Amino acid sequence: MANSYINSGKDLTTTDLTIVYTCPGDITAIIKSIHLCNDSASDATVDITWTDDSNGDAIIAWSSALTVSANSQIEALAPNATNVYGQSTLVLEENDVLKIQANVADRVHVTTAVLQVDNFKRFREAGTTA
Repeated sequence: MANSYINSGKDLTTTDLTIVYTCPGDITAIIKSIHLCNDSASDATVDITWTDDSNGDAIIAWSSALTVSANSQIEALAPNATNVYGQSTLVLEENDVLKIQANVADRVHVTTAVLQVDNFKRFREAGTTA
């Protein structure tokens, strides 16, 4: 597989932690953007975490209590976004998982743009080249 861009979209229909994207095996994923849209008349907050498969599935906080105002949208990975610690990209390794949790159900919709980079692991293990 060559490098490819994909979108992963989810409606946050519950207040449970929701898997937005899981990095496939043999892939390094660069999360280019996380677009949050609130289509209700009331504010919502979201927490963004990721699970590090190479660290015993450690749950890492990425953003906490990020406000998505009523009838508006935000880019959660923008360098000037509140509570995102100045990060503008997130790199996930194979089997890492991006998760988002809203404080209220049925308000926030998520679109994540991901660049999937083939790490060619399977070619190296087989002794061949791409």
